[in-house]
Amino acid sequence: MAAPWSTITKDVGVTDSWGTAPTRALSTAFVPPAVPSSLSVPPLPLFAAIARMQALRTTSPAIIAALLRAATALTEAVFDDATADLDLLSDVEMIEQTARTALAGSLGAGVCDLCMVAMGYTWHDHASRLVVTKRPLADFVYDGGAATGHGVVLAEAKGSFAKTVDATSVRRSCEAAYARQAGDYVGQSTAAGTIVHGYAIKAGCQLTSVRTPPPPYAFLHVTQTPPTAHGVPSANVGTASTAIALGNYRAAFMLAGASAVVQSIDALRGDRQRELVPQLFDVISTPRGQFLTGSSAAPRSWEYRDMQIPGHRFGIRLDVAASFLNELSRMLAGPAPVPKTLQLPVVPTPNGFENDYVFPDGFSLLPFTSPSGSRLWSAIGGMT
Repeated sequence: MAAPWSTITKDVGVTDSWGTAPTRALSTAFVPPAVPSSLSVPPLPLFAAIARMQALRTTSPAIIAALLRAATALTEAVFDDATADLDLLSDVEMIEQTARTALAGSLGAGVCDLCMVAMGYTWHDHASRLVVTKRPLADFVYDGGAATGHGVVLAEAKGSFAKTVDATSVRRSCEAAYARQAGDYVGQSTAAGTIVHGYAIKAGCQLTSVRTPPPPYAFLHVTQTPPTAHGVPSANVGTASTAIALGNYRAAFMLAGASAVVQSIDALRGDRQRELVPQLFDVISTPRGQFLTGSSAAPRSWEYRDMQIPGHRFGIRLDVAASFLNELSRMLAGPAPVPKTLQLPVVPTPNGFENDYVFPDGFSLLPFTSPSGSRLWSAIGGMT
């Protein structure tokens, strides 16, 4: 059996197409960013992206941790650590069909997040938190990057491990998903701003039993809204929709083991039964800067004990965490209404994830090293 996938960066070619034009008129100067011609998929950032997408669910930390462990272990097992191709091993065909479908969906969500980050988007949440509908809806909503100052964008994530996977089937499935779950919502208003663009992103891997040369056997396709404006996309200046930022950082702080922050965000979003208690953080120093992670000395539920992936734990870069947490304290203190936007630092990622594991919103993977210090946050006093 091949060694588990843990070090080799996979490279996947990306194709793209336009979906149908939106039915609503868009009075916006939004210019979509260029779709990359290929996507680099290192294992650890992919596992972190899968974790981010799972943690956006408003379920218990124990369920998130279990989903994270399962998705990471299975993804490690079905790809080899020897080649740069995102080709499945034959072992995947021994996985029961429904489990294989769920695994492909997790991979599709993680690859979707890496693709959206590669296009410059920063913060995200589940689309269903902003759009109330009985019709099929895209999975996620993104803010930042080219959307700054214009609104938000939808992203539907798809993944497939099947005998029928090829370039044509992936493109057709992606275009159908865009039409069904994203395109009809472009131009609709939400609490975070107008939906100015939509994407469907599908990753597909062909099963080994039907492969015939030549490769590739893995495919990634992006279908998006036809542009209504042309030029240079907006710069990412750090203006985040508050509604999306709260969901984004709820997930990030949950993965970082900061249970008191999660409870405080829930309280701000309407769950006033949550008790507001201080959060103690460990400070982890790395060549990329200082990061916060929930301190093992802080009281927290057993549900948070497994929020990690092999060899790494999750954290948030200190400057980003402090900025968000101080804003959270101000919002909790009242009496001023919650602002529609927040000004937050954005971490530049010019080299992707080749040499580090820090996302633009500050979410990061940290090695298990001894803390260099500690910081305390409270809903009343902010960071100290």
